Amino acid sequence: MHIRIHTAEGSRTYSSIEEMPEGTGKGFAAWMLMAGEHFLAIHDTVIEIIEGEKDPSSEDGAATSTP
Repeated sequence: MHIRIHTAEGSRTYSSIEEMPEGTGKGFAAWMLMAGEHFLAIHDTVIEIIEGEKDPSSEDGAATSTP
């Protein structure tokens, strides 16, 4: 499972909630996991939960940042 945050500044993918910085995005991602949601759009931010073991946008599966 991975959590991808898309904003106007770019995209960032995290391996877990614990890896995310403190803030609203982390709170919404935690709620999404508890509620079984996979996609949430808020203003100019999109949060998506990606099922699977490997990050599809990264060859090694590590957290990535895209400008």
